[in-house]
Amino acid sequence: MDITAQSPAEYAQGRLRAKTQGSYAAYYSAGDIEAGLRSGTLVRGKIRIHPVSSFRPETQGVVERAGDLPDIIITGRSALNRACSGDVVVVKLLAEVKGSQTDAIDGSDAESEEDEDEARVVEQTDAGEETPLETATRSVTGVVVGVVERRWRPYVATLQTDETGGMRHLAVPVDVSVPKIRIHYMDVAAISDRYFVVAIDGWSADSVHPQGHFVRALGPIGTLDAEIDTILVERQIAVSQTALGFSEASMREMPIDTSGHQWKPSAEEISSRRDLRSTLIFSIDPIGSQDIDDAVSMRQTKDGYELGVHIADVTQFVAAGSATDAEALARGTTVYLADRRFNMIPEVLSERVCSLRGGRDRYAVSVVWKLDKEYCVKDVWFGRSVIRSACEMSYEQAQALLDGQVGVEGLEATKEAALRTGVVELTRAMRVLRQRRSAAGALELASTEVKFGFESGTQCVSELAPKRSLEIHRVIEEAMVFANTAVARRIHRTLPSAALLRRHRSPTAERFERLAQAVRTRGFEIDSSSNAALATSLKIITQASAVKEPQLEFLAKAMATLAMQEAEYFATGDCASPAEFTHYGLAQEYYTHFTSPIRRYADIIVHRQLLAALEDTRDTGAETMALSRQWVSTTAGRLNERSRQSKLAQREATELFQSRYVAQKTADGQSLVADGVVAEVRTNGLIVYVPRFGLRGPVRLRDTAGQIRLPLSALTGSARDIDRFVDRCSDFAVEASSLSIRLPMDAPVFHLGSPVLRFAVFDRVKVALRVLETRRRRAPVFLTLVSRGAVGVAEAKAYRSTLAPLDRTLRVSATGRHTLHSTNTKDSVKINPENATALQSDASKEPDYYAVLDKFRAMSVIETMCDAQKL
Repeated sequence: MDITAQSPAEYAQGRLRAKTQGSYAAYYSAGDIEAGLRSGTLVRGKIRIHPVSSFRPETQGVVERAGDLPDIIITGRSALNRACSGDVVVVKLLAEVKGSQTDAIDGSDAESEEDEDEARVVEQTDAGEETPLETATRSVTGVVVGVVERRWRPYVATLQTDETGGMRHLAVPVDVSVPKIRIHYMDVAAISDRYFVVAIDGWSADSVHPQGHFVRALGPIGTLDAEIDTILVERQIAVSQTALGFSEASMREMPIDTSGHQWKPSAEEISSRRDLRSTLIFSIDPIGSQDIDDAVSMRQTKDGYELGVHIADVTQFVAAGSATDAEALARGTTVYLADRRFNMIPEVLSERVCSLRGGRDRYAVSVVWKLDKEYCVKDVWFGRSVIRSACEMSYEQAQALLDGQVGVEGLEATKEAALRTGVVELTRAMRVLRQRRSAAGALELASTEVKFGFESGTQCVSELAPKRSLEIHRVIEEAMVFANTAVARRIHRTLPSAALLRRHRSPTAERFERLAQAVRTRGFEIDSSSNAALATSLKIITQASAVKEPQLEFLAKAMATLAMQEAEYFATGDCASPAEFTHYGLAQEYYTHFTSPIRRYADIIVHRQLLAALEDTRDTGAETMALSRQWVSTTAGRLNERSRQSKLAQREATELFQSRYVAQKTADGQSLVADGVVAEVRTNGLIVYVPRFGLRGPVRLRDTAGQIRLPLSALTGSARDIDRFVDRCSDFAVEASSLSIRLPMDAPVFHLGSPVLRFAVFDRVKVALRVLETRRRRAPVFLTLVSRGAVGVAEAKAYRSTLAPLDRTLRVSATGRHTLHSTNTKDSVKINPENATALQSDASKEPDYYAVLDKFRAMSVIETMCDAQKL
């Protein structure tokens, strides 16, 4: 707003009104807070803010509490009292509330799918899954009476569109949980169409908005690089992509490896290591991988087998306390996005000198087991080694060998037989080990991972499809779990209070309530009393539904994934007993991360601890930090946060490219229609999962005023009718896992068998995918219901002809995104040719939906180390 356009009296009156509206209660004194915490009337905790949305008329905050204590719900900006998401607050407790607080589709679309890592289970919840407030069956209300620690960070924002003059402006953060921030900036034209970074300076009790300042401009809204920069800033990974280069100090520490002077191991170093260069060792990774952390070996012996897992020896080149070490610790992890990655250590190490490239001598830290003929461990050796990988295989090549294919493309014919033997023997062993873990209660949950293809030389997304799951994925995952478990036990034996391990706490029964309600509608029960009981419940569902109803199997596993707790690093000395070390999802008593030191700093720490336990340290006194409980405990917390932010960045980048793909497909006004499955039922609509594109999103069936907005397409099955609505619908009813709408008397309902249209979790639907133009954040994909079940075409057409002309439709903007316009013209939505099959109106034809879902069969829950794109 330009204050020069107002008279002094008008401006003063506006300021007075703003002060009155923005008045907040003063915070309690330090003494009152201390007394309240002691008495139990006040509670301290970290707050998470949920923005205003459909059917959440006020902003809500939640303070989660440990154990069985109910969460604290704080409703409204006044009760939140200037708290921002992430702040450590003091809350005054009010009343306990039974039942859910809200069950509507969040306007921010914050709930999203799983994230990844350790075997597509646990880490899928690590990636910032926003647990819906409505999942809690009981909670306590409260008000914020103090903020003991501000967690303000740099925020990416856009300019409020009605503020184009003067120097005082409202910056609108892309994170919808963050309030608008008042800033001073003179050259408003320079940032009116750009993302920019702002910081909060303070928030006085008499101000509606926090006060802040402009930090720097990013790129134009909607451009790919600006969107990526926005993700990096929001996730506190870097101020921009260009800032992710390595310092001169770090580069001076790098070994020389050029085309004219290739790096080679020294004879002296080789003599101090176990020489495994004559052993058949190979790596199996995604196509095109450069940063190869791990390789494996498997050979038969006279009395059993020898299994080896060989991991890049990064600590040989990254000394504790060095500049490279400091930068790696600050980054915490390599960040993998769909079309790029940001390395944790310099490329000369990650892609060349440390990477276990085929035919090259490389330093490794190896775990070598002697197994009997039943694959039970007889002996294990840990230590530094030198290896020469015989082959860099892709998963597809290794799977072809396993399947018995001869003449596998890309493999040397002279090595194929030996590699096949190694892959087959390894697979046999890992099947047995996996079966043992499964019997102990290991979970197999669900993944919605997708892969992207890009047009050469452009930023256009040419392909979006689910990642294919192969048995060889699970083979490598199992080998990595085996190594991580062995190393965890070894370092704990020597460092009982300072070992860096990884645990996964068991979730509470409350978190499984939504899943239990959903599967009960199909005649199943969920026993979540232990991981073994849960695994058995899911196995029963799998066996009963795998052929006839595979979407039930997949979504049950996906919902179980969302119920999981977050896996975390910890120092063993922070636990009262080893019983607290347990990894619930993997069914392991001890677990750590050892197998990916090129891309995870936690693994570097574990390597140092293992070598110290073996008395094979080669570093300065700085290395002893890795043996200190206090340092390990503090660093574990930091790495948990870096891992979480990295996974959030990966998830958001995936959503960005999904959005760009849909925008491209609908840029000329065509409708992109796909099969979906109802994943959740909310008080104002549905959450639908679309397997073909690996995404899920809201289908809103009631607006913020409570009016039912059922698309006519739900009756006609035509994408032409997605922006026309059925008048006079009534009785919008929501139960635990179903939603129903009563249709008007003249609606064509004969094909439904009832005048009531019902939707339940696991039902199949068709949805239209579109992208909504927005300045506030990346353009989201939103879904509109096209049809459910068979449609009586003739009657539906007749009914359509009686309706009033369309009052709102979608048009394509110059950027290829959609904007909503009022119009009195008839609908002219085009049908994408690739949707022709999906839109066939013949009621006798059923889509081959099960074949699509079969590709999305849930993958392993174990901590996968094999797919760098996912981890």
